[in-house]
Amino acid sequence: MLIRNCEHQGSFANTPRLLQDLDRVRHLLQEFAKERDIELAVNTVNVSHLAMISYTLGRSLKWDAAKQQFTGDEEANRFIDRACREPWQL
Repeated sequence: MLIRNCEHQGSFANTPRLLQDLDRVRHLLQEFAKERDIELAVNTVNVSHLAMISYTLGRSLKWDAAKQQFTGDEEANRFIDRACREPWQL
């Protein structure tokens, strides 16, 4: 209802608070979509995945970021990827 009663004329100072927040979210999503931000996001999410693998196996692991695999631990490396169902491939 707030948006329906609004007369948005492009002036940021005159928009209701909800529209200002939506503009901020849109701006943040555009900034996040840049390549460097995507890489940062992937690396950030990887940390939680790697921690979960370590927790599941019950031991410390050594991660090689350049190779995107665990060093000398095939059991841990099996958690990184899984086979795709037919007919899907990567």
